[in-house]
Amino acid sequence: MQVLATAYSSKRKKETPYIVRSGNFYLFADNPFSYADETDRYLLFADMLHDILGENHPESHSALLRIEDVSP
Repeated sequence: MQVLATAYSSKRKKETPYIVRSGNFYLFADNPFSYADETDRYLLFADMLHDILGENHPESHSALLRIEDVSP
């Protein structure tokens, strides 16, 4: 068993495994989608997804830029 990520409780000052890998199984301590926002743990899941699926591809840094309310 391999611990891939840990969670830290600032209230209890304790660290605990969050993502664990055992063979081809990845175990998460909770549902990473239950409180999904731009600063939450689902980003960790999204980052791990390529490793979980074994998807190997060239690195790409695409972006979308939206400019609104521009006037002369």
